[in-house]
Amino acid sequence: MEVIERHLGGDRLRLVDVGARDGIDPRWDRFAAVIEATAFEPDEAECERLAATAASLAYPVRFLPHALWREVADGVPFHVAKWPVASSLYPPNEEFLREFPLARALLATEEVRTISTTTLDQACTEHEVGCDVLKLDVEGAELDVLRGGESVLAGALGLEVEVELNPVFAGQPLFADVDAHLRARGWALQGLRRTSWLRGAAPQEGESGAGGQIVSADALYLSAAAAGELDLGRELKLLVIAAAYGQHDLVRMRLQSSGALAESLSPGELAELAATLAPPPAGDESPRAGGATVWHDEEFF
Repeated sequence: MEVIERHLGGDRLRLVDVGARDGIDPRWDRFAAVIEATAFEPDEAECERLAATAASLAYPVRFLPHALWREVADGVPFHVAKWPVASSLYPPNEEFLREFPLARALLATEEVRTISTTTLDQACTEHEVGCDVLKLDVEGAELDVLRGGESVLAGALGLEVEVELNPVFAGQPLFADVDAHLRARGWALQGLRRTSWLRGAAPQEGESGAGGQIVSADALYLSAAAAGELDLGRELKLLVIAAAYGQHDLVRMRLQSSGALAESLSPGELAELAATLAPPPAGDESPRAGGATVWHDEEFF
């Protein structure tokens, strides 16, 4: 990271994590020298636990106990699930969950609390938070958070957002709604890391585990700015984002095409970035099939 650290100076890549239960994803650990994070977690006990771990992390991070939504409001119903990870501003969708008894038990509402909410824009203004890359995982309320974060979203380069492709929660926006909202603002979908559920009980020994219904996915988007020319600082931040999400083809393309990088970095520095951010396969690891330019997901059907 020495090349990036030297050229960024104190201008670290700013990660904003909304729905930070269990902490910041380890994908960012290797970029500790050049990142800083602000994380929002509405569960005050979990947020306090996370804050106690902040000093042990190798990069600056703040954990803030705010529930983010589309507006600043009091008395908003919050459905506390048996599995705390699945607690949501939306109630579980009993009709959809009926075919998935294990998930239905975990998502069952144990308590409905009323909470106060704020918006992403308001929270970031209040705490003087900048954002280069945004991660959202708020159990069905992602579009609500995006609607309350227009200013933050306008300045970001990358976005990781959990989306539901089927209605796990009653009344929630689905992937199509989130995607339309983002595309209208110039964001381009890069990929989906999907989650599927098997119907009924867990397969018994000797039963096939094939099949399942797609339920949700982690969607990776890049902003319209990421497709154009950037100044040196933003270009280096985009390279870090792309590398963190395994987008090595994008890293290589930007290293070859960016005017800012060509003007400011030596050939040796460019080669060092390529080796650090998009290294060749290790050992017997092989590139994807399909002539190295086309591949498809073979896990489902």
